[in-house]
Amino acid sequence: MPSRLRKKTNAKKDMKSYETRKCRTKPSPSPPYTKEQMRAAVQRVLEGKPMAAAARDNCVPRTSLLYKAKGLRPLEKKMGPKTILTSHEEKFIGNSVLSISKAGFPTTRVELLDSVQRLLGEIQRENPFTQNRPGKKWLECFLKRHPSVTLRTPQNLTNSRASIKQHQILEWSSVVYSYLVENDYAQILHDPMRVFNGDESAFFLCPKGEKVLAQKGNKIIYQHVNNDEKECITVLVTANAAGQFAPPLLVFKYERIPSEILDGVDPSFGIGKSESGRPETALAVDLARAVSGLPTQSRFVALARDSSSLIPTVTMVSSKQNIARAALAIALVIKRKRERRNRRRIWVKEWVLQRKLFGVYTTLLPELTASDPKMYMNFVRMSATNFQELLSKISPLIKKQDTTMRESIQPGERLAVTLRFLASGDSYYSLSYLFRIPVQTISKIVPECCDAIYRCLQSFVKRYAPPDVFDRPDENGDDILGTWRNDSVPDNLLFPLHPSSAGRNVSNACKNIRDEFKEYFVSSQGEVPWQHKFI
Repeated sequence: MPSRLRKKTNAKKDMKSYETRKCRTKPSPSPPYTKEQMRAAVQRVLEGKPMAAAARDNCVPRTSLLYKAKGLRPLEKKMGPKTILTSHEEKFIGNSVLSISKAGFPTTRVELLDSVQRLLGEIQRENPFTQNRPGKKWLECFLKRHPSVTLRTPQNLTNSRASIKQHQILEWSSVVYSYLVENDYAQILHDPMRVFNGDESAFFLCPKGEKVLAQKGNKIIYQHVNNDEKECITVLVTANAAGQFAPPLLVFKYERIPSEILDGVDPSFGIGKSESGRPETALAVDLARAVSGLPTQSRFVALARDSSSLIPTVTMVSSKQNIARAALAIALVIKRKRERRNRRRIWVKEWVLQRKLFGVYTTLLPELTASDPKMYMNFVRMSATNFQELLSKISPLIKKQDTTMRESIQPGERLAVTLRFLASGDSYYSLSYLFRIPVQTISKIVPECCDAIYRCLQSFVKRYAPPDVFDRPDENGDDILGTWRNDSVPDNLLFPLHPSSAGRNVSNACKNIRDEFKEYFVSSQGEVPWQHKFI
């Protein structure tokens, strides 16, 4: 053979051996055959079929089949390291999850991890988990090993709906059929365009859904919750057996529906209102009118509704007559439980309503103004005359408008609360009991009044403050930056407003502001000749 051809042949062999070594260094994560294929191949070998033929017919490696047929290797073997829990333990956990889910109480991911953590703590088995608690990767692998268990979003099922049994549904169907036969309406059931069904769907304003573990393939997963659910918008969708849909009905919990909603809803949609926010008997008339607009050749249209939210009725709509409602005997089978109305939350506490009679602003301050002006000045750190002068300046900025529900807090009370807070540093809770104003309201009043005082007295502060504090032009017209821009020098006059949170103690930022005010007015720059007589 010529040397050139010999070199080319050797090069092909070297390339083939390199590819073989390269493939061996990266084995496949899973065998290229299924368990059923290997079982069938082993069964053929045990029946007397040749090893090579059985491997070729079932597409399994001959060497693997040889080891498994002779019992040198287990018939089923998983790739990778062994699991922390045995197959029997994981199977028991999976069956428990499915059985609990069927009962209406599906397991969440956190609950599953908690159960495994308790199990590992009881059996004292070594594991790589932190404090015997598996992580997210273990949960993903567990779901892959058990494909029948998957993550689903459950549908809330209240106790009133969960208590319905199969025999009740069958009895309900028989009662409905008997009613139709007695009133000569049985022919309705033979016309799909005359049989309607309506169901309501809740669209939550703040939806929350947590994945749970349940049986794979189930369309709906229910979860038992309390009867008190979050506020939502109810949409009533109605369709007949022929596939025709009536305009959807949106039900709002309003006494008077806002104009923004009326303008934003599609004109073809229906809009209703009820006290509970759910469909009621009165809304059945509106729904029947919408259904009556569908094309039909018959005289009557039967409309059935869910008895859990609507009083059991059957609405008969005639093309020639007005809408008539006939009571149905469903009430004999399933009685609707009246929803218990939750007690209204207290709008205003009783002792707060007595602010005009027993509040400090209407009782103590007028008395101090008339009998003891010095104590009045000690209370708000200014005389009654200065108080009224300051009130006249900031009143347009802090005055609130009265509503039909209640009167607003007067500007004088707002200013008195703010001055008392700056003078004494009392907590918002103490001021709340003193002035009979809620804590949350005081937390808004103080920053607003401080900002108004700063805006109104800004020119006064610039008049009496040292000239080097503010920016000013020089002789040539250039700007000279004031000392307030220097971060190393503390602000002696213009302090940032940090509203304190509503709590028992004042925040450190407010204390620092009060201390800076105190240091300024006690120093030679901010003091006045008469202040030591009263403070």
